[in-house]
Amino acid sequence: MRTLALVALVCACGTPDAAEPASRIGGFSYTLPDHWAQDTARSTATSSLWAPEQNTRGETLVIRVTPSAGDFKTRGRQLSRTLLASAVRGLPGEQFGPVAELTTRHGLPELRIEGHFAPTGAVQPYVRIHALVLAPDQTLHVIYTAKTGDAALAG
Repeated sequence: MRTLALVALVCACGTPDAAEPASRIGGFSYTLPDHWAQDTARSTATSSLWAPEQNTRGETLVIRVTPSAGDFKTRGRQLSRTLLASAVRGLPGEQFGPVAELTTRHGLPELRIEGHFAPTGAVQPYVRIHALVLAPDQTLHVIYTAKTGDAALAG
């Protein structure tokens, strides 16, 4: 489910297609796969928590908007890269790859890190993908976590 969720969110960030229902946070619009519901009790104006209605894999998606880190075109991108790597390195039993630099379909820079971590007391590792979409005045965080990934969708 990780690729499906990230494609629906990170790639769709920006101006939604007219036919797609969109959610908004900060200056970003995004769409989610069918049958994902927002946990309104745990969502705020700057953070939104989503999960599938039938959640057999323990998936969650956190979408958060923060102010951009530093000068957007130079120092901000490098600082965001450093902060992203530091954020996952503190997770218990973490095994993460390097930060990847991508571009959304709307031309915004994206930073992404993927890997696994083992929460205390967990029987199996969790999958974690943390993506940042960088805009001049805001950063969109998309954080996907699941007890197990869906290999069929991880292409």
